[in-house]
Parts: sequence; structure tokens; C-alpha cells
Amino acid sequence: MITGLLPDHELVKLAADEHLIQPFEASYQDGQGLSWGLQSYGYDIRLGGAFRHYEPSDVPLDPHWPVAIEETTARFQHTILMPGHSMLARSIEVVRLPRDMVAYVFNKSSLLSRFVFAAPMVLEPGWAGQVELRIVNLGRRPVALREGDGIAQVQFMRTEVPPVVAFCDRPSRYREPVIPPEALDPPPADPLPEAPPPPPEGQP
Repeated sequence: MITGLLPDHELVKLAADEHLIQPFEASYQDGQGLSWGLQSYGYDIRLGGAFRHYEPSDVPLDPHWPVAIEETTARFQHTILMPGHSMLARSIEVVRLPRDMVAYVFNKSSLLSRFVFAAPMVLEPGWAGQVELRIVNLGRRPVALREGDGIAQVQFMRTEVPPVVAFCDRPSRYREPVIPPEALDPPPADPLPEAPPPPPEGQP
């Protein structure tokens, strides 16, 4: 059994035998600049069609003193992330980790080149669900994001000894049900055009 950082052929096997990632694309998909699918040592997950943002407020967000926060969850096909703004979103893919595996979520370089930052996070052993993503526009220009864009890379590591207590053994506010697209309101009309086609071969 392979331990440590898992390569592409092991991820293909785990996706088929243990539903590690669903849906699973066993090849690299270009995505017109925002790739997704299987990588050499990881998997690029896609941006799901729902996001959450918090309404403006003067009430400080103190992790030691949870307060009721007015929030909005909506569905989108395209959205514009304004400079300095952030949003919470979920991946299309569902990740299911066995007790002897941990996963790390990293930002994509193609997004960083546009000053869009998806905060890194750890998926602990026993995790099951869509990946909740914290996305921030650190630049000075609005950025267009589309449902299905490659948004982050997940790398998987298998340990030699599983933990005594896994993520699935304890209560967590992050253990939320999977949100299928049909459970959300239809997306509003959006003037953002479709992603442009790639240039012809031989042209920059």
C-alpha cells in the first residue's frame, strides 16, 4: 500500500473503489485557463454553483463569541468578485477520506496570477462532503468566476497509522449536507458572457 503523497494512478484506483472523489475525471481538463481534473499528485476541484456572503455590519466577528450573522446563499452561473470582497463557495466534487488519509487544499497559480486567493485548508481523516472554499479578490480589478471553473487543488496523503479520533467521530459545524443544484433557487439572469474560445493554434 502506498503511503505519503498519492500519485495519479492511486487516486484513479481510490476513486473507483472507495469513491474518494465524485464526480471524478481521470484526465487533465484544460478548462480554457482554469484547469480541473486529475493532476500528477493531486486533483483540481471545480467551483460549484452556489455561494454565500455576509451582509455588511459594524458588529465584529469574534470567533470566541459567535453572533448571529445575516447571510445570503444564492445560486449562480457567473459572478463578479469585486476588489477586496470575499465569498464562501463549495466545490462540485464530494471528497470522502478514509481514516488513514488527510488532504490539503491549495490555491491554483492560474487564480493567483489574477490576484484571486482561495484560502488553503486541511481535510482531516474521515472527512466526507463538498469542500467549502473561502475566496478573496486581493487585486484592484473585478474578477469573473464561473460555475465549473477549476478553483483549487487537493493533494492526498495516506498515513502509516490512522488516528484514534477522526473527523467523523466528533461534532463539527463543517459537517453540512451536500447541496445539489436543484435545491437552490434558479440563478438570476447574468450579463456576463461565456468564456471566450481559445485562440487558434500558432497565435498568442
